Amino acid sequence: MTVFEAAHLVGVADRAGLTLPAAVGAELAPWLASGLGEGGCGAGPALAPDSDDTAIVLVALQALGRTADVRLLAPYEQPAHFATFPGERSVSSSTNAHVLEALCGARSRDAFVRRGIAVAATYLLEVQHPDGHWDDKWHASPYYATASAVAALRRCRDPRSRAAVARAVGWTHGTRRSDGSWGHWEGTREETAYAWQICGAAAGARLPETLGGAALWHAKELYEPRRITGTLALIAAAGGPG
Repeated sequence: MTVFEAAHLVGVADRAGLTLPAAVGAELAPWLASGLGEGGCGAGPALAPDSDDTAIVLVALQALGRTADVRLLAPYEQPAHFATFPGERSVSSSTNAHVLEALCGARSRDAFVRRGIAVAATYLLEVQHPDGHWDDKWHASPYYATASAVAALRRCRDPRSRAAVARAVGWTHGTRRSDGSWGHWEGTREETAYAWQICGAAAGARLPETLGGAALWHAKELYEPRRITGTLALIAAAGGPG
């Protein structure tokens, strides 16, 4: 997951208003860009390209001030959503959120970008749960999908997107635990960091003391990418509201 880790965390830091040291950006940007082939890129070396990792890399390059060709996402466009990879049987809300965020950050708004924004945004609005949250097949916690969707829809700046974000913020506030943390099964640093991205560090909120220990990501079994979860908590603590 080397590519996903680096690109995802660059995007999260940028949304939190944190600026990477120039030397770090100068090293990261060409490395991330070098992995973009005709079909985009995968989560790491030798892994097949997919739209999720491609979109996350595009968002990271945009945050680093580099030109990024969002048309790499075109092969994944379907009539009513973006597929993560060819032949996919179930749709991912976080993939569509990351695609939407990348398209909203494009420097030009050609026909593909305009259509893609409409497709991805409409899909997210249609699958949002009535109480305001989203679910996703790549993660056991709804806070991951909800944080991804909120980050993307905030860039759309239209009434339907604003209303969806408001519902998500309300759901997040309403699901905070009595100890000030957030979590699907129990309070975790990772999920509390997502809640901070969604609605900011509410009064009384806190990051649980334990670093990691929650296996919430989906593969053949639940796992925890410690470099991601630990850094998410650090970004939340340093950046405050997302």
